[in-house]
Amino acid sequence: MTAIRDRIFAAVVAALQAVGVVVEEMPSGDPDQFPCLAIFDRGQRVLQDEGEPASNLYAMGLLIEGYVEGSGGVAVRSAINALYVDTIKALVADETFGGLAQGFAEGDLTIDVAELASVRAVGFVLDVQIQFFASRIDPAVL
Repeated sequence: MTAIRDRIFAAVVAALQAVGVVVEEMPSGDPDQFPCLAIFDRGQRVLQDEGEPASNLYAMGLLIEGYVEGSGGVAVRSAINALYVDTIKALVADETFGGLAQGFAEGDLTIDVAELASVRAVGFVLDVQIQFFASRIDPAVL
């Protein structure tokens, strides 16, 4: 059976696809289509140890990057902010991600000029935490 965290990641990707832009999972290079979102798995930490053989409450860290093409100005600033807003709306539409998670917490947002090889772009980086329970002895079991 697939680990709960992998199913949560897939549910987050599906939620982000509702934004209507290209969504890349764990990309290893620069985006080639704009606007776009990229999502990265940043691991997890135990929030609450429920004891053997019960489950632990985890916080799964995700990093979401968003990019819009442009060399600056009001239009690009508005476009990156619109992409951020659409991203948050997609994530909070079902904060349990189909019943897999206990909650969603938005972290820090950073917006800056994106240093891409061949395209002028502006991007954001958004930290996200998804809380979920999983068995201590079998991380595929809720």
